[in-house]
Amino acid sequence: MNHHTPSIIDLPDWAEWIAQDADGTWWAYEAEPNRHDIGWYENEIGRIQRLRRDAPNPAWQDSPRRVCASDRSDMVMDDKERTV
Repeated sequence: MNHHTPSIIDLPDWAEWIAQDADGTWWAYEAEPNRHDIGWYENEIGRIQRLRRDAPNPAWQDSPRRVCASDRSDMVMDDKERTV
């Protein structure tokens, strides 16, 4: 995926969090995810869905963020947000 082109992620209605693993894979979570060595995992009380894979992110530990109600249908992420 071109890092200069904004990306659209279609989030499931139930998504409350998104996070990116070290390998660049973005996930949607129903509950706040837990961190492991190279990514994130569900905390046994919510759903999870793979969204897409981008380039590996060396700052993946800083990627989780809560999804705002206005972001539930589509979320636009620019280059700056991807590397957070």
